[in-house]
Amino acid sequence: MKAIFLPLALAALAVDARASHRDGFFMSFGKFGFGFRAPVHCAPVEPVRYAPVGHYEYRERQVYVPGCFETVWIDPVFENRRHHYRTIRICVRAGYYRKVWRDPYYRTEKYRVWVPGPVVCR
Repeated sequence: MKAIFLPLALAALAVDARASHRDGFFMSFGKFGFGFRAPVHCAPVEPVRYAPVGHYEYRERQVYVPGCFETVWIDPVFENRRHHYRTIRICVRAGYYRKVWRDPYYRTEKYRVWVPGPVVCR
């Protein structure tokens, strides 16, 4: 029995060493002997990709803008006047800054929100 076992084991090692990287064969020794296993080679499985369930929607809301003082530039005032038979342009009132109260108001604001779709159990 030992005489048959040793040549078979060496032959199996030789075959296994040549084919291990090519065919995926490998040898395993168990408690009661040895055996060959060939792993099943499958094509790589692509992960299943699902489109996201849901969509974006644009919604509108009214936003309160409180009243405030605003600084406004008032343009200078010029007039054409006659002086000694000539027309000259003079500044009647110089330009200046003035604070003006702006009333509060509501502004329409658009925003985007994700709306989930129906839940699908598989």
